[in-house]
Amino acid sequence: MPMLIEASRLLDEGVASKEDIDLLVKKGLGFPIGPFELGDFIGLDVGLDVIQYVHDELGDAYYTPPRLLKEMVRAGKLGRKTGEGFYDYGEET
Repeated sequence: MPMLIEASRLLDEGVASKEDIDLLVKKGLGFPIGPFELGDFIGLDVGLDVIQYVHDELGDAYYTPPRLLKEMVRAGKLGRKTGEGFYDYGEET
């Protein structure tokens, strides 16, 4: 979840595109999947719930759920299970 938090903040601040962030994590860190791809796979609502739980338990401001993630969940963009999250999955679901 920390990677999804950081990636969401970077995207929200306009530092890089979601595609570039996913690519950098895969190529630069050797991960098999980027944070946005993973978030869409597990469900952005699930990711948000986990982040919120950790924030509530630790009281650490770092784990404050990113605004972008909250907005996407409110809009029903939950990832693969709804056909749209950070990426559009169209008819794949």
